[in-house]
Amino acid sequence: PDAKLVKEITADILEKLEKLLPAISDSDRLVGLESRVEQVKSLLAIGLLDVRLVGIWGMGGIGKTTIGVVFNQFSQKFEGKYFMANVREESEKCGVLVHLRNQVLSKFLMMLTSMVRIIVTTRDKTILERYGTQRIYEVEGLNCNEVLRLFSSCAFKENHCPEDLLKHSETAVHYAKGNPLALQVLGSSFYGKSKPDWVNALNNLKRISGSDIYEKNLFLDIACFFNGDDREHVMWILSDDYCSVQYAMNVLVNKSLIKISYNKLQMHDLLQEMGREIVCQEFREKPEKRSRLWDYKDVCHVLEKNKGTDAIKSIFLDLSKIEEINLDPRAFTNMSNVRLLKFYISGHFDVSKMSSKVHLQQGLEYLHEELRYLYWHGYPLKTLPSDFKAPKLKYVDLNHSTNLTRIPEPSETPNLERMNLRNCTGLAHIPSYVQNFNKLGNMIMAGCESLRCFPQNIHFISSIKIDCYKCVNLKEFPRISGNVVELNLMCTPIEEVPLSIECLPNLEILEMSFCYSLKRLSTSICKLKYLSSLDLSYCINLESFPEILEKMELLEEINLEEASNIKELPSSIENLEGLKQLKGLVLPPLLSGLSSLKKLELRDCEIVEIPPDIGCLSSLESLNLSGNNFESFPTSISQLSRLRWLYLVN
Repeated sequence: PDAKLVKEITADILEKLEKLLPAISDSDRLVGLESRVEQVKSLLAIGLLDVRLVGIWGMGGIGKTTIGVVFNQFSQKFEGKYFMANVREESEKCGVLVHLRNQVLSKFLMMLTSMVRIIVTTRDKTILERYGTQRIYEVEGLNCNEVLRLFSSCAFKENHCPEDLLKHSETAVHYAKGNPLALQVLGSSFYGKSKPDWVNALNNLKRISGSDIYEKNLFLDIACFFNGDDREHVMWILSDDYCSVQYAMNVLVNKSLIKISYNKLQMHDLLQEMGREIVCQEFREKPEKRSRLWDYKDVCHVLEKNKGTDAIKSIFLDLSKIEEINLDPRAFTNMSNVRLLKFYISGHFDVSKMSSKVHLQQGLEYLHEELRYLYWHGYPLKTLPSDFKAPKLKYVDLNHSTNLTRIPEPSETPNLERMNLRNCTGLAHIPSYVQNFNKLGNMIMAGCESLRCFPQNIHFISSIKIDCYKCVNLKEFPRISGNVVELNLMCTPIEEVPLSIECLPNLEILEMSFCYSLKRLSTSICKLKYLSSLDLSYCINLESFPEILEKMELLEEINLEEASNIKELPSSIENLEGLKQLKGLVLPPLLSGLSSLKKLELRDCEIVEIPPDIGCLSSLESLNLSGNNFESFPTSISQLSRLRWLYLVN
């Protein structure tokens, strides 16, 4: 009886408190919600002792979550309540959907014998339909009177618009299309502005849908494909005219259509949806006639049914969202204007374990010459089409294409600048014509397990970075020459760096860590006058560090960590006049020639005595001597006036 009395008193208090609170319709910022709440209320059928799932569906910013205030308005009629915020953001994290499901179940399973109401808001109606939600409320935009009232509450802090700004206000609300969030953003941006400011701002709004075609196209590309991507990478992809892309991007920033944070492009969800909606409105029911395709359902519809047209300029397909897709050889034949083609894996999936989902059982006949960006994860064939020619193509990424045996030729892709062949495990050799790419600056072959050697005596004219990380059968150091600036041979079974390394005079970075078979490094390495970084860490069989027979002024970093066979460093190391960082297992015999050294790491080197000339390291800022057995410092250590960090652990 006491428990029942407490429950009745609590319910009575909550009911009285609810009457004291302002009604939903009284809030200036909740314009038009009263009628919508009533419709949702009818779907909830408060009072019936059953379990009901009600879906609220609509575009971003339309007010779906705000309508969810009915959850709190009627919560006193339930035994318990639970509000789950930021579901969309949280669901993008790996494994979070299961956690969210468990949260809901833990809250409601114990109440299944009473009245249970679950409200789900979403932009995607198919999600509601997939789980059998029969009670769905579609949130529509505000009507004419409502949009002006909401806009005025934000722009003028009143429920009505001043007569002299009525025409301008009507122009402004036209761009919001009845979307409450858009109205609030627009209204707030006009608050406190003079009439001339209004005119200028409205002219900027017109530009999005008006005369600045280049800026509009960039805006749409970012909205459809590049939100969150690296700024430089996007500018490089989208045009050969770097300056015009940069100018257009600056215009979008100045109009607050995008932001750049940590060099990443960021566009508000609402603006992104507006941009995508502009593209969808090109042909609502015929995606094959739109300029850009990104939704996997639209892409699969066009490709599987061979409905491609010359209207399509860009296709991005997220392979993680599909099971499999079988394409006809002529799937791309009618798409004569495609410039960007990307089949990719998003999210947290282990791409190395994901087989190709795109099947071309009868081959592929054609890819058009307008193509400038080709990214195809797990391309299923041995080669690109036999008559493939793409003079504008700048980027080829065929990562994880395990069947690939041939790469495109310079005659087919004369302007190619970057090529990613990562984990193309069937690629057994690199053809000699690779030296004839005049603009190729980056060639990635990491994880190409079948690659055994480079063609000998090839010469690279253009500046190039070569990555052979984890090419586990590459046993011979590439006998190449020319303008190679970076060479990554990490985790390869190479046994020797030969005399021919001097044929790479422009080499700046040589990465050979974890080369367990490496035994010798030629003294001709001193010919590399531009070398700035040399990593030989964990080369456990490297017999010695080579004599430095000539001055190397630009070599700043040497890493010899865990190169346990190296017992001493040559006195000629003093020729490394620009050395700033040394990690290793032994002390140099003379320190006087290393006046540029800023960082010295000698952990666990069995050092029993610190050399007296350590004070000569006048630039030293960081010294790590942890794990050694010395008992004292020489007095000269007081001369290290720039020393800021001294590590003496263990």
